[in-house]
Amino acid sequence: MRSVFEFKNYKLYLSEILDDLGQRTKGIRSRFAEAVECRPGYVTQVLSGSAELSPDQASLASAFLGHTDDESDHFLFLVLRARAGTPKLRQQLDKQILRHLERHRNLKARLKIEHSLTKADEIIFYSSWHYLAVLSLISIPGFQVKESIAARLNLPLKRVSEVLERLISLKLVETKAGKYVHGPGKTHLAKDSPLAAKHHLNWRLQAMQSIERDLEDGFHYSSVATISQADRERIKSLFLAAIEDAAQIIVPSPEEKLCSLCIDFFEI
Repeated sequence: MRSVFEFKNYKLYLSEILDDLGQRTKGIRSRFAEAVECRPGYVTQVLSGSAELSPDQASLASAFLGHTDDESDHFLFLVLRARAGTPKLRQQLDKQILRHLERHRNLKARLKIEHSLTKADEIIFYSSWHYLAVLSLISIPGFQVKESIAARLNLPLKRVSEVLERLISLKLVETKAGKYVHGPGKTHLAKDSPLAAKHHLNWRLQAMQSIERDLEDGFHYSSVATISQADRERIKSLFLAAIEDAAQIIVPSPEEKLCSLCIDFFEI
């Protein structure tokens, strides 16, 4: 699926993206028409060239398509350009579109990094569970487009678009044949990193939500006990061995389910 920044004509972009979405979702044009508050027949007229979206409809369309703020701005500029009634206004909007594209290109250029994350990038990546969840989920067939990712993680489409845009800039994700796949970038959080606590907290909060949802296939165990120092070390060793055994299973395992592994054993 191509980015809106690759188009000079918003109708060509809409036609391509709705056709692509229509291959996975029935009645997509009717849903789009409902989202932009018009009849399906009017959408057909827009795509055929005999009608135009209004600025308000452009904003609604961006929300429906999960555009980031930059994508929404560019899409609106394209709509305004198509609606311009005089050559002078079209020229002004052409200049505005070019400035916006140049700013977008410069931003992407500044975000390009090597195949490992900088300290600043790590702060963003570990600021929310969304980044690691999306990065992991796209390895599962069927979750390589933003609509299915958003539905699976119960996140707004715009938020998923923003996360994917950031992951692409970090070279952790790339697009191939209209799908999101893993890129050459790598993540590694050192045990002594100040972000480790935030990383653990992100997933403990998800574990708490899993408990509240009372999912049947989830497993949660909590206990408080008084034990000897020797037995404390024995239990810690058991958990460490279990983690190592789990890693041997996880690495070659086919990507089918997105799971979180959280183990807590500590002295109060």
